[in-house]
Amino acid sequence: MTSKHKQIHPVRKSEFSNGAGTPLKRKVLVLMSGGVDSSVAAFLLKKQGYDVAGVYLKLWEEKKGSAGREIGDPCWVHEKRDAEKVAARLGIPFLTLDVTREYKKAVLSDFINEYKKQRTPNPDVLCNQKIKFGIALQKARKLGFDYIATGHYARIRNPSSPLPAGRHVPARGMVGLYAAKDKSKDQSYFLWKLTQKELSRTLFPIGGLLKSEVRAIAQKAGLHTWQKKDSQGICFLGKMNVPKFLKTQMRMKPGPIVDIHGRTRGEHDGLAQYTIGQRAKIGGTGPYYIAKKDIKRNTLIVAHESEERAIYHREFSASHVQWIAGVPPKLPIKAKGRTRYRATLVGMTLKRTPKGSMHIICAKPERALTPGQTVVFYQGSKVLGGGIIEKVLQ
Repeated sequence: MTSKHKQIHPVRKSEFSNGAGTPLKRKVLVLMSGGVDSSVAAFLLKKQGYDVAGVYLKLWEEKKGSAGREIGDPCWVHEKRDAEKVAARLGIPFLTLDVTREYKKAVLSDFINEYKKQRTPNPDVLCNQKIKFGIALQKARKLGFDYIATGHYARIRNPSSPLPAGRHVPARGMVGLYAAKDKSKDQSYFLWKLTQKELSRTLFPIGGLLKSEVRAIAQKAGLHTWQKKDSQGICFLGKMNVPKFLKTQMRMKPGPIVDIHGRTRGEHDGLAQYTIGQRAKIGGTGPYYIAKKDIKRNTLIVAHESEERAIYHREFSASHVQWIAGVPPKLPIKAKGRTRYRATLVGMTLKRTPKGSMHIICAKPERALTPGQTVVFYQGSKVLGGGIIEKVLQ
């Protein structure tokens, strides 16, 4: 905890009223990543009258110079410094929460195990569920905060109330999760694992704004992050070479690369380093695209760019399906779906299988359906739920 800001103490129940029965302003703990989005989230909530404090979640620290790191100094040091500087500018309390141990157990281990199974996981989804809206929310509640807030581009509302355009109004009753106003920045794809319990205690202050508006607000407020570039990479690795990182975590077994006609094209140095749809130059005759992994034969199957249609499929199964409302809709239903972040929404028919998983039929072939990745279902801008792509069917 830094000495530059007043400490955050647990709130006593008596502090929720002024003695005359009038409730005091709600307390919000903002997860500040050091970027412009969470900076503006904190600024807006304070301006709207909330009692705001900021917290930086330390998720990952790697020893300087270790394998795979492209930058020498761990990026979290700089991000924390930026978050702390914004908190000082806003005059709000600030703390650092070290969750590296919990992150390693809840997210990193799953990330590595999925790659060992030759699947391509989405750690940001699990990070949101387990850490940001799990451990951080639990910590906030213990400290007496009513809500946590983040700089996610998404919106929350009661289905019977309009989407807030300006001031953020906490949802009451059944909570709906919706895509952001800025479709190019929408992050609802990563939030499908959140339940009613978490969503009812969460605020997304910038979900009704465009990115350009967020930057303009930050500039006008004198926040130094207003010109800061958006972060790249996955939530704990940052600018990390994932294949190099994986080599430090598991044994790689070389094997053949063959094209979709069975002709040998080269040799790979470990299936886990490749993902479906990835472009790869093989033997100087590419480019090729990764079409499939034959785990039993330890073989990587590729399709030449002239035969790229071989990596398009219409049907797949999904497991670990979860619904925002807490209960499944009456199936089968038609919805829109997204099988990768920023992928175009496509029409889907959702059917239940006898084993309890989901059989999904796309209205048109989808490119590079990848086991381990997330599929998220929408009706209009409303998020219905999501699941994990399990198996490509045809």
